[in-house]
Amino acid sequence: LDRLIAEFPREAEPLAFRGVVEERSGDLAKAIGFYQRAAGTNPGSAVAHYNLGRALGLRRQWSEAAGALAMAVELDPGHVGYLYALATVLQGGGRTADAVEALGCCVRIDPDFLDGYATLADVLVSANHLELADRLLQLVARRFPGQGVLRSKRAAIASRRFPGGGPASAD
Repeated sequence: LDRLIAEFPREAEPLAFRGVVEERSGDLAKAIGFYQRAAGTNPGSAVAHYNLGRALGLRRQWSEAAGALAMAVELDPGHVGYLYALATVLQGGGRTADAVEALGCCVRIDPDFLDGYATLADVLVSANHLELADRLLQLVARRFPGQGVLRSKRAAIASRRFPGGGPASAD
């Protein structure tokens, strides 16, 4: 890869691949450096911005991560993975309303994206919108029958809504 980078210094792909190699070897700082170079070399590469934003999110640099991921979404607005990553860093940075909006876009684009619904419920719970999260999971359970994760999330919400074991049921 180093030879390719030296031979083609204006190409984003070898830089991005090198970033992945560095990230997998555990050097996130070096990976971020390569991802930044890749995004700078090819500002129109959604993948370069996605990799940069994802890696910055791992370092809890929420604002910078959100900026990079927002650029990836702007370049490829129909890519659910980019929107989902954006939602997770928005939530990490305390931007709950923006995270809800991004997750809503995810499930509108891909109505079968179970992780999108589950994460949306988690974000709603974190904002203490327990009844809304439970209602969402109840509706999603009809679409995805037999998904244990939905039942367990509803049970956890019920235990918070009704600490004494009130009238709620996770079924």
